[in-house]
Amino acid sequence: MAAPKKGRRWIGLAAALLAFVLLLTVYYVLTRKGTRDTGEPSQTASSPVVERIPAATIQHIEITRGDGEFVLDLIDGTWILKSEPERPMDPSKMAKVTYALGTLTIKRLIEKNPSDLKPYGLSEPVVTVRASSPTQSETICLGDENPVTGDRYILWSDGTVYTAAADELANLDVSLSDLTYMESMPSVELDDIRRMTVMDSEGKEILRIDHLEAARKDDFSQSYLWYVSQDGREHAADTEGIETLVRKCLSVELKDCLSYYSDESLLSRYGLDVPQLIVVVETSRGPVLTLMLGKEDSGKLALRFNDCKGIYSTDAVSLMNDLKKDAAEFWPMEWIHIPADDLTGLNLVFSGTAMEMSRSEDQWYLNGSEMENTDFNALYAALSALAPQGWTEREVPDNAVSALSVRLTREGQTMLVRFLEYDIGFYAAEIQGQTELLFSRRDVDAFRTTAMDTFLKTVEKYQEEEP
Repeated sequence: MAAPKKGRRWIGLAAALLAFVLLLTVYYVLTRKGTRDTGEPSQTASSPVVERIPAATIQHIEITRGDGEFVLDLIDGTWILKSEPERPMDPSKMAKVTYALGTLTIKRLIEKNPSDLKPYGLSEPVVTVRASSPTQSETICLGDENPVTGDRYILWSDGTVYTAAADELANLDVSLSDLTYMESMPSVELDDIRRMTVMDSEGKEILRIDHLEAARKDDFSQSYLWYVSQDGREHAADTEGIETLVRKCLSVELKDCLSYYSDESLLSRYGLDVPQLIVVVETSRGPVLTLMLGKEDSGKLALRFNDCKGIYSTDAVSLMNDLKKDAAEFWPMEWIHIPADDLTGLNLVFSGTAMEMSRSEDQWYLNGSEMENTDFNALYAALSALAPQGWTEREVPDNAVSALSVRLTREGQTMLVRFLEYDIGFYAAEIQGQTELLFSRRDVDAFRTTAMDTFLKTVEKYQEEEP
């Protein structure tokens, strides 16, 4: 016989109550004993009373971490690093340390004089902080985090393990670099920059970037504000690429203070006595930023800037690689920037065919015969769509065969482009006498086919109209 509905209801309530009690028991065990699994009883108390040193009286602090120990003394109101007195400590950061020592919130007493500190992460503490005043001293060791409450285990001077607020302990879990006063890079607006010069270890210029106040317009191309120079040759620069590089120099992030300059031996240790590269940024007022880039270690660069005393590290290893690039890598990958309506003439020569196109008023002519304006616009669009694929890596012989010759005319200005044989995959474009860009053979050959189709179409139309 089935149990009465009322009986089944009571059984369900009893099962739910039992599950709740079990969950509560698990939570109690985890929060009271943390990661400890020895089965020993733990001593607990609500808001344990621990004697602390008043923050205002602390005059000596020792901090020991896995990477070493450093000692700080308060002398005439200033915190001094015993091993490196020249290094300035940040007053606001030191105030957070002393405040945390004087007001640390102890959450729970876990165990007095435990025989095994490993379950709390205290057998090898992450950080040990020793502080003293003229009348008191205390030592705090920081261990693991409780996985349930998020509090952190600490070992007090008297050998008792407590948990304390993790956010407050963060002010004690600090490195020497964290407490060092970090000098600030000068703030420079991109628009204010007039020049950036990159020099090698011997002070020789290897790259110069100039920023013009007014754009210089090259024939048949867009206007340029940025120019790069290398080995005595100046060239327009791609705006996006060059501004990215300049911004990298202006916004180098200082990660750690490695040391504070006091003698030449320190500079030598970090490769800054003879820097790999020196970068000088100038505005109309003169030099405003000098970056000196030294040794690389574990993916970080040592650097100094201007007359600062700090020797810092930064993650910007890619900056070093960018500054060593060939200037050609910053040249714009473009060759025509002029609307069809601005042209007065376009001549093409290829495969023994000559196409001389000229405009009179609003009408285009091909070899003296009217052609459809739509045909010319389509042809010019196809020409403009030819996209450079890279830069030449070797000189092109003077006798290289021209696969396509293009002459553009605008208001008395003329631009001559010859697509010369280069290798199996590319033509080298000689633009106004300079051979720099590579174009896909397939793309150029496809354009020649389009041009021939336009030529034949116009010739056929002209022949049909002849009486």
